[in-house]
Amino acid sequence: MEKVSQKVPETEVKGDKIIHVRVTEKTRELLTSVLKKVNSKERGRSIKADEVIALALNLITSVEIKQLQEASLSNADRLELSYQKYIRENSPISKDEWIGILLDGGQTEGGAK
Repeated sequence: MEKVSQKVPETEVKGDKIIHVRVTEKTRELLTSVLKKVNSKERGRSIKADEVIALALNLITSVEIKQLQEASLSNADRLELSYQKYIRENSPISKDEWIGILLDGGQTEGGAK
């Protein structure tokens, strides 16, 4: 995951603040490709990247948010979540005992096997 600085340079353009956002080369190429398709028309003004991004962001639902959140979890995070779920659904046990259950072929998603 690419880290983004908290302080982003700002520029004033006709009353709107413009900020710079870092994206990967692949994302830039995808945006450029979409812009070429959107702007391949005979009439009308040129569609800006900001308009494409704003439209795309408004299409994100809770499903996509959940997918992004789950994709950000490390294996250690997933292990801890699984342990906490097991404790909620069963009796509290030590983490060492729970790891023993996993190694003995127990389940990882909570509930007794």
